[in-house]
Amino acid sequence: MGSSIKHFRQFAGFSGIGIIAFLMDLALLAFLTEIIGLFYLVSAFISFICAASIHYTISRFFVFTTTSRSFKRGYAYFIAIAVFNLFLLLVLLRLFVENAGVHYIVARVMVGALVSVWGFLINKKLTFI
Repeated sequence: MGSSIKHFRQFAGFSGIGIIAFLMDLALLAFLTEIIGLFYLVSAFISFICAASIHYTISRFFVFTTTSRSFKRGYAYFIAIAVFNLFLLLVLLRLFVENAGVHYIVARVMVGALVSVWGFLINKKLTFI
């Protein structure tokens, strides 16, 4: 039972930090697209990498405090997974926006929900060991 509680706390912490990083991602996405004038997929790339870096750093120090990987090696794993997630995000985002006519912010929220659980599970197994 203790292991289940530990996993739930990790999931809750990772998810809470993920929500904060995600809100930062959305804010930067909107700023880069609406204010700076970048194409929404370029903005999504930049905002995702920034948010992923923040998410890793905070998760590393506050959620997965006993990981055996060095900070740099763990970050490399996290970013590699994030790049895959980014590819998935951009493909799905384009499908929702271009094919289904969904507003890019709404589509980003929908896609974020799909990718977040996968991100926790794979990072728990590969990054934060």
